[in-house]
Amino acid sequence: MNWGKSIALVYTIFAVSMIGVTVYCSTLDINLVTPEYYADELKYEAQIAKQQNANQLPVPLQIDYQAEGRNILLTFPADMKDVKGEIKLYRPSNSRLDQSIPVALTDQVQAISASELQQGLWRVKVEWEAAEGAYFQEKSIFVQ
Repeated sequence: MNWGKSIALVYTIFAVSMIGVTVYCSTLDINLVTPEYYADELKYEAQIAKQQNANQLPVPLQIDYQAEGRNILLTFPADMKDVKGEIKLYRPSNSRLDQSIPVALTDQVQAISASELQQGLWRVKVEWEAAEGAYFQEKSIFVQ
């Protein structure tokens, strides 16, 4: 084989491999952190104030994962009345699995079944309002 054919073969292999990489990369699913990423970023200052309110509570919100029953247990402070809000189950690796659940307390406790959740890292984000003010708390859990 002479030099001309060898160079043509190398360029052809290179071109085909670049086309293959381009086609492969175009089929990948790329997720932003949230669909409304920029709008959520603008609300960040209010979020910090809510986190500070939650950190100043004498008895904080307890977020626990119970592996034996595959439940996420949220225990709100006993002195909070008229609690309303939202619980977001956020999956960092796949935003399509995210869930949003309204706060519905029974004796200051809410249990969420994790049996439908995929195994792995989840962030439980709780944003709630009570007569005392607005609060936000977040905790990472590992569902098994």
